[in-house]
Amino acid sequence: MRFQVTHKLTTYLLVLAAVGTLVSASLVSSTAVLLTIAFAGLSWFVDPGTRGSAIIERITPIVRIGAIGFFGLCAYQVWTHLPEPDLTPVLNLVLFLIVYKLFGRVANRDYLQIYVLAFLMVLAGAAFAQSFLFAACFVAYVVLTTWTLILLHLRREMEENYLVKHSGNAPSHKVGVARILNSRRVVGGPFLAATAGVSLAICAGAVITFALVPRVGAGFALGGARARRGLVGFSDEVTLGTAGFLSTEDETVALRAVLPRLNRLGSDRDREMQLDLFYWRGTVYDTYHQGQWLRSRHGA
Repeated sequence: MRFQVTHKLTTYLLVLAAVGTLVSASLVSSTAVLLTIAFAGLSWFVDPGTRGSAIIERITPIVRIGAIGFFGLCAYQVWTHLPEPDLTPVLNLVLFLIVYKLFGRVANRDYLQIYVLAFLMVLAGAAFAQSFLFAACFVAYVVLTTWTLILLHLRREMEENYLVKHSGNAPSHKVGVARILNSRRVVGGPFLAATAGVSLAICAGAVITFALVPRVGAGFALGGARARRGLVGFSDEVTLGTAGFLSTEDETVALRAVLPRLNRLGSDRDREMQLDLFYWRGTVYDTYHQGQWLRSRHGA
């Protein structure tokens, strides 16, 4: 496979793996995912120097104005959900930007910006994903990141060594770099297999280390046991990582109950004896679904 096509293919597969991490965490809607894949597929045919690239260059000012408007819409959506901001508008903006950069793959910095946006998507997926689909997408992302970064480095070195930037009268050099980018001998199957093997070995080592090495708390590093905070609160559902809490470190009242019958008793001893006979009705979170513990709405 030609070097330029190999670099392009690995870049698109990297974006697909990053989108897969978001899907595994259910952070974006299916509509956003389908639109991203559809427009990314269209951008495959828009290469520098083609007719499609010329059309994109002409409408770039309009697209930038649309990007600013979309950014404002996402910022408003985040602001309306404060103090617990919704991550979905931010990820929709990242998807929009990565599609925009796929249509504008001109310089090496464009590829680098695509990789940064893909990394942001993987970070978001890692924070919320709780399925084996994320593990598969993450392993694919690690392998593809190794390939894309190596190929980007090779491409940059070839362009810097064969393209004379300070002279516009050097057609032989420009033809030379184009010929190398279209060469089938720069990278091949053995090269990709070897680098993929290194990436998989790193992933395996990380999994083994995480599974076997004991994990210690902050007290081990800070030289003392960290005080644990008791949590108390009331809700029909508990979302991992986003549930509010009341701590014993402050004096916030979680529940206040006034019983007139106890107030009518004459002594504290009589009140304590009556309190021993009272029981508060509790509840149980009996269902777990997509990162949330829920209480069944139907009766027991």
